[in-house]
Amino acid sequence: MAQLDSVEINIEQYKVNNEAINLIKQGELYYTYINDLEKRREQVDLQLEALSSIEKYVRKKSDQPGVVPSLTLVSDIMLIDLLKQLYNAEFERDKIAAVSGDKNENVTLANKKVLQIKNDILENIENVRRNFQIELDKINSSTADFQSMFNQIPQKERKLIDKNRQQEIKNNIYIYLLQKREETALSSASTSPDLRILESGSASGPIRPIAKNFYLIGFIVGLIAFILFVQLQETLNNKVMFRAQIEDKSNVPVVGEIIQSKHKENIAITEGKRTVVAEQFRTLRTNLGFIGLSEVSNSILVTSSISGEGKSFIATNLAISLTLNGKKVALLELDLRKPKISKQLNVERNPGISSYLVGKASIEEIIKPTTYKNLFLLPSGPIPANPTELIALPSFEQMMMKLKQQFDYVIIDSAPISPVTDSQLLNSFAETTIYVIRHAVTPNVYLKLLQSLQREKKFNNLCVVFNGIKPRGVHLFNYSFGGYGNGYGYGYGYGYGYGYGYGGEGGGYYTSNDRDFPGYKNIWGILPRIKALFNRKKND
Repeated sequence: MAQLDSVEINIEQYKVNNEAINLIKQGELYYTYINDLEKRREQVDLQLEALSSIEKYVRKKSDQPGVVPSLTLVSDIMLIDLLKQLYNAEFERDKIAAVSGDKNENVTLANKKVLQIKNDILENIENVRRNFQIELDKINSSTADFQSMFNQIPQKERKLIDKNRQQEIKNNIYIYLLQKREETALSSASTSPDLRILESGSASGPIRPIAKNFYLIGFIVGLIAFILFVQLQETLNNKVMFRAQIEDKSNVPVVGEIIQSKHKENIAITEGKRTVVAEQFRTLRTNLGFIGLSEVSNSILVTSSISGEGKSFIATNLAISLTLNGKKVALLELDLRKPKISKQLNVERNPGISSYLVGKASIEEIIKPTTYKNLFLLPSGPIPANPTELIALPSFEQMMMKLKQQFDYVIIDSAPISPVTDSQLLNSFAETTIYVIRHAVTPNVYLKLLQSLQREKKFNNLCVVFNGIKPRGVHLFNYSFGGYGNGYGYGYGYGYGYGYGYGGEGGGYYTSNDRDFPGYKNIWGILPRIKALFNRKKND
């Protein structure tokens, strides 16, 4: 069987490689092609002869118009038209010469016209002859190819006959072996065996141990161990992970939530930009209006607990978002110990606020325009040895009064609350205070500090922006499925914050309403928390 298959495959491959599917029809087809090419070559030769006789007619030097050669074999329309023009021009010339004589100026002009037409005809003949010669070369080449293939048909047919003969021999052997196999099978069937099977075995598996019980026990133990692991990890975690933690441990409203982005850029909102982070800053701008921010109460203090929570990022992009409403905004780089905004906005830091407070610069010199329309930066200036004492100077109060009169909004980027007291000194100059908390960065202990600040009213109109949240949950059209926060934050999409003194990205999870998260306070809601852990591992 294998030998027969090999021969048949060999024949099939030979027919494909040599295009020998039907050699008789191939021969007829090649013969037809050769005849068609010969007919076309004869037509081209006739047209070349016609061109030669026309050229001879044009080149002859005779004062009398001769007989125009036959144009029936000429296929070029332009050449036919030029010949008609030549005949008419010679007839007009002879007509003028008969009336006025050969010396007349009109006869000279007519001769020039005849000569020009003859030159055009000769040039056209040359072009047409060149084209016919190219076609003739192609005809000769094709004729040679088809003639060669036509001549190979007898040789291919002989080789194919040999291969068919081998196929017939192998086929006869195969039929003979099939007959013998059937005879052997009939002979074996006539012989009765000494042994026979009374009943086949029916056991479907081992009786002991029961595998299903072990699988079930293993699954339950594994699930309990994993739940305990998740619960222990959540218990030992000392960072702020959810918005509900902020709302449970303080009465401070959350007016905005900024999602962490994969892109490392300091400016998240510009005119016409429609990313989710940009929309979150527009929402933050709107929410601040709901809690009392206006052109009358127009100063905002931005601070945080520790460094690395993104307060400078929030201050800068909030300032830009206010300018998009056509407002004139002054941004004060009052983190005098670690200033970063001037570098990010590409503004010269000296002279700056510290220069003004020590009397080395005027307020006009330190108000510097940025590349963003209506946004002006007051850089920090040289880093002083005593920032707290500078803020307490009367000249600072005078500066703030002038800025509030000159600008629609004044945004103050202050130092963190925990290490220094600068922010508390600046409270008297701000009607609204934004306290930045960063997901998975801010320790839980600072939520007690936040509640204490709210209870003791150490800051005016205190509110929170939850920064650096990593999206989790079902995403739909670049928004995570879930809804809005408790009255304020917008909270879904992509975003990020840069750290105080670092400029790095944050990380973590986010829900817009963690009170609906059933596993937040008790073990019975552990499954959603397991899902959150998987998302965290994936994002990290």
